[in-house]
Amino acid sequence: MMIKQPVVQILVRTSEENRDWLKGMAMDQDRSVNWIINRILDEAREREALNKKK
Repeated sequence: MMIKQPVVQILVRTSEENRDWLKGMAMDQDRSVNWIINRILDEAREREALNKKK
């Protein structure tokens, strides 16, 4: 996998329920929690951009 952008580390505190949900999603999709979080953020940014165009 080629990284297109520099990597930046951040620390996020989540509720236990959200952590468990993220871990479950990652396991179900055979992906990392980091990948899941990045997909969620990408989708949110896309929705935001679409809403701004309206």
